[in-house]
Amino acid sequence: MLIYTLAFLISGAFAYLYYKSQRHMTLFSVLSALPLALVASFRYGLGTDYMMYLGMYQSILFDSSPDLFGNGALELGYYWLEILVASFDFYGYGIFFLSSFITWLLIYNTIFRLSPTPVYTIFLVLTTGFFFFTLNGIRQSLAIAVFIYSLRYLVNRELVKYLLCMGIAYTFHYSALLFIPFYFIVQIKITAVRIVMFSAVSAVVAFLSGNLIQYLLPLTYYGSKYLAMADSNYLDADFGKGFFLVTVSILVYVSYFYKDLQNDMKYRILVWSELLTLAAIFFTAQIFIFYRVESLFRYIVVLFLPMIFLRIKSKELRFFSQCMIALLFLVYMYDAFIVRNVNGILPYVSIFD
Repeated sequence: MLIYTLAFLISGAFAYLYYKSQRHMTLFSVLSALPLALVASFRYGLGTDYMMYLGMYQSILFDSSPDLFGNGALELGYYWLEILVASFDFYGYGIFFLSSFITWLLIYNTIFRLSPTPVYTIFLVLTTGFFFFTLNGIRQSLAIAVFIYSLRYLVNRELVKYLLCMGIAYTFHYSALLFIPFYFIVQIKITAVRIVMFSAVSAVVAFLSGNLIQYLLPLTYYGSKYLAMADSNYLDADFGKGFFLVTVSILVYVSYFYKDLQNDMKYRILVWSELLTLAAIFFTAQIFIFYRVESLFRYIVVLFLPMIFLRIKSKELRFFSQCMIALLFLVYMYDAFIVRNVNGILPYVSIFD
């Protein structure tokens, strides 16, 4: 865990320097992203899909397989990214570096632009385990990063720019299509009744439709592709219960402020993303493939959660709330990624070993 901790600290230090200077956003975004990208690129065999990605890249590098885009194995954007790296004859670490660097560059740029407390936000995004997710779901992480970057357009209700970003995200992972209706969902005001009803209906529908989804799953391309996951129970998985409790805790906490913030677009994005994450968790309890849907929205919370703390007038209460949320994420990360070693990220093994 030492190498990850050092990368997090160096990355956070650059973010802190930007926070103090409030200048050179692009430069500090690059510097903050580099330590994480280097750790991701120099690993070997870490992440459950590592060998699959390495194999796909090597097949392009050595021209030893059919068209990976044409046969549906890769989306066009990521396919071109691999061709670009292969044109320089880089080994596998080249594609891992570029994918990770783009992902974190977009995320840090968005944090610096939208978060009132960037260092605290970065702490939260790292303790959610998103970095470890990027070691596994590389293409989906790129799509999520583009989505997070596009939130600036969602906040300002710039539909065309938002849709253009979603088009780019789609070229990295087809699940990005689910981000399109999110633009229209967040236009709905938050009320206590809607929060409770949406959560309850999601749970009931997920429970009742489990068998139907099991039946329909093999009839779809991605359903058959992930069929091996279909009989997994998410709430009994290594980290399902942990993030379920995190999501519910945060949703209860932020719901307290709905009367004051229901017209604030950032608040709507925060609450609706948590509600969709909770709904996806309910469905994932029936069909594990829905974990991919849950991953799309689960990380937005860290971007806008600090906004809630600014509504607390008491400095002591505000500090206490920040500490409790930080502790919640720390406990989750410790349990999921250190104790249970989700995604197989420990011990760190480099290409130099």
